[in-house]
Amino acid sequence: MMSKKTNIGIALLMCLFIFAGCGSSDRYAKFSKEDQQLSWQGEHKRSFGDSDYSKIETEAEAFSLVKDKYQLAIPSYYEESKKLIEDEIPSEKVKQGETLYSVFTREKELSFQTTYTFYEEDELQIMADVTLNYEFSKKQEQAYLRSQIVSIKVVQVKGQLPNDNVGELIQNMGQTMKFSDETIATGLAGYELQVDEATSPITTEFLPVVQNTNNIDKDTEFTKIIAVSYDVDGTLREIYGEISDLR
Repeated sequence: MMSKKTNIGIALLMCLFIFAGCGSSDRYAKFSKEDQQLSWQGEHKRSFGDSDYSKIETEAEAFSLVKDKYQLAIPSYYEESKKLIEDEIPSEKVKQGETLYSVFTREKELSFQTTYTFYEEDELQIMADVTLNYEFSKKQEQAYLRSQIVSIKVVQVKGQLPNDNVGELIQNMGQTMKFSDETIATGLAGYELQVDEATSPITTEFLPVVQNTNNIDKDTEFTKIIAVSYDVDGTLREIYGEISDLR
């Protein structure tokens, strides 16, 4: 018959195994509640294989592939970004056109992309992508969201955003990415000052506006950045936002 001390020792050992298991399976346990809202992880036993679904006609069909076939979840960030694009891009002259969906897999990686188009009459003005990149970890037997990207591109040679609302778009993107209000305000103020004081057109291909990439702890937070891109003539070409798990 086991002694009380032996029973207590076994119980404590079992608890240690349980907590160790929970710690290893919960990839985002040390992240803030705000960043946990941007995360997703789930059990996954095998890689995604190799496939190319580039002509998906509806969101329902795309969701079925991602959720049912590959057993992944669509984060709330996708819906928030979709709403941002559909609310902020169209104007009196520029209307939303077709939406395109694609899913690509390459063994341990899966990419789900939605592309929104906006036209002035028959001329394409804006293309906006929301891309979710998933990764499979064989060691941990789980899949997780490696990165989430929103890209708003001006496609006309001498074009601009339909509502000329760069600052508003950056602010709203920052809020969906769970940046603090202070970080957004500081980044925007610095960017607007740079634009106001520029003595020649800005031609930077990748100009960070709001970011947390300096001295972050990748085990407790996502890397996040919002940047703008200009061409050689100083025309705004893209607003880009990315949330990444760099572990």
